[in-house]
Amino acid sequence: HGVRNNVKSAVINVEIREDARNIYYKVSNSRSSARNGVTGTGLSNLHARLKIMYGKNYTMNLSDAEQVYSAQLQLKKDIEIA
Repeated sequence: HGVRNNVKSAVINVEIREDARNIYYKVSNSRSSARNGVTGTGLSNLHARLKIMYGKNYTMNLSDAEQVYSAQLQLKKDIEIA
């Protein structure tokens, strides 16, 4: 998550919670309407690492709205090895 193009009015929100089976992470940041189209390798690297560590025991959802970008990650506490 980054706010490089929106430093003066940037908002970053991090939420972490858990229940008996899962840990939930949600990170969101404000974004300017002027997008530069630059993408990095961060998300693909993250997906690869999560797959190695958690296999099918995680879900990650991304939301790319006009004003806010967010990522939600759900990790199972009891990892099932397959």
